Order: sequence, then C-alpha cells, then structure tokens
Amino acid sequence: MGGAENVSLFLVLGFLALGSCLEAISKLAGVMGALPIAAGYAFIVSSLLAFYTASALMPAEAYGHTVSSLGKMEKGMQAPAVTLGAGEPGVIRGQNLNVRGLV
Repeated sequence: MGGAENVSLFLVLGFLALGSCLEAISKLAGVMGALPIAAGYAFIVSSLLAFYTASALMPAEAYGHTVSSLGKMEKGMQAPAVTLGAGEPGVIRGQNLNVRGLV
C-alpha cells in the first residue's frame, strides 16, 4: 500500500513534509513569529491524521474488512495483493530445503 493509493497516508506524509519545510525555513532564516507556529500546527494535523490512519488500518487488517474509511483510490483497490516475479535467476518455485544436496 503506497501513498498514491491511500489518501489518508498521503495526507499524513504531506502535512509532515509541510511542517518540516516550514520549521527548516524558520530555523535557517532565524524567524521567530508565525512561521514556527504554522509548522507546529502542521505537525499537530499530521499526528492527528497518523492516529486516524493507524486506527483505521489495524481493525481493517484484524477483521478483514474496512471499519473506517482510508480514502483508497481505484488503482489501489484493483491492484493484486502479490505480484508474481518473472525471470528471477536462482529462484526455484516451491523450493524444499529438506531435499538432499541442497542443504
């Protein structure tokens, strides 16, 4: 599950990046005013969104269905859970390590 498929995770990371950028700009410029305060509010919004995202992901994984909406995109809903690899050298499908000669 990537950020492009999950809107709530995208918002968490977006507000975290915004807060980090605002805080870095205020530290580099030596600004003591509204900029560090805005960075603090962006961090607070990011933490609240992260709490909601985690609170929605854990029951969804435990119960097997969506309890709280995460804002999944259509692309994320249609993607397969596991993609089979092709042309991987050295990979034997169904490899058994108890076979003589391999151990």
